[in-house]
Parts: sequence; structure tokens; C-alpha cells
Amino acid sequence: MVAPRSKLSEKHWQAIKLLEQGVPRKEIAGHLGWSYDYFRDLCAGDVSKAGFTADLFKKEVKKTEVMREEKTSELLNENMFRDIIKSWRLSRN
Repeated sequence: MVAPRSKLSEKHWQAIKLLEQGVPRKEIAGHLGWSYDYFRDLCAGDVSKAGFTADLFKKEVKKTEVMREEKTSELLNENMFRDIIKSWRLSRN
């Protein structure tokens, strides 16, 4: 059996935006009127508990997490580079 095609609602996109901002999942669930268990299942992509949208939602959350990890890595590298340059300049004095 082929699963019905689904798309994300405005509430789903709001949840993703709040996750991007680092809002705790319990707060997001409460804010959107969802139970925490449902939101956890949605984030896990559990279609048996959160419906067919859960798979798509999980994929979008994963994209967000990858982008956040890349940005964090960039910032860490920039900070390390600045620290190295600063140490080098201080050692020359």
C-alpha cells in the first residue's frame, strides 16, 4: 500500500522555526496545542503515532539540524582562527 502524500501545515512550519531558535520541545508542543508525546513522535518521524506527515516533518527537522551544526562549526572555526592570530600577534611582542 502506498502512503498518501502529505505536506506540512502552518503549525508544522511554526514548530520547525521554533526548533531553529532553540525553544525546548515541551514549550513548542504546549504553544501549538500539541501533547509532548505527539510532538516527540512527530520529530521522530513515527508515522504510526503521528500520521503520515511525521516522515516529512522529521526530514525538515533534520535539514534544520544539519544547517545549525554547519553554522556552529563555522563559528567555532572562526573563533579558533581569531585566537590563533591573536596568540601569534602577542608572541611577536
